[in-house]
Amino acid sequence: MKRFAGRPAIVTAAASGIGRAIALRLHEEGAQVLAVDINDEGLAALPRSETLRTFVADVTAEGAPQAIVDECLRQFGAIRVLVNNAGLGNCPPFHETTDADYQKFADINQKATFLITRAALQALIESRGVVLNIASTLGLVGYRRQAVYSMAKAGVIGLTRNLAADYA
Repeated sequence: MKRFAGRPAIVTAAASGIGRAIALRLHEEGAQVLAVDINDEGLAALPRSETLRTFVADVTAEGAPQAIVDECLRQFGAIRVLVNNAGLGNCPPFHETTDADYQKFADINQKATFLITRAALQALIESRGVVLNIASTLGLVGYRRQAVYSMAKAGVIGLTRNLAADYA
């Protein structure tokens, strides 16, 4: 099946794991995929084609969200699917969490999702596109040694719900 035929898609953290699987499946289903990751070697291992392109970017870097969106628009002319997959787990216990730890988890797990979605929003509205935010059940329930991660993912869940309320 080619359920995503001709649909331009952005997938963050696409060099490995869940993001790689999503990018490859979307490509297999006919999407035009911009695979984004900070890991250039992992991106280089993806198959290249006219419909699978890569873009090296740190989603937390200043200007990266707009650069990612601009690259997808340059490569494919639109955005129909945005997969915010970038994330970071395995946080320290709450009592050992530093301000730097907090900021790192918040930036990768939550802020990047917000900023990339905001940068892509107009293109998504124009194409009647969709946003898929990868969250976690830990954003809904407490779990040992996951306070900062859970907080960030709860924010992603809240953002996703509000985006649906505002734009669905």
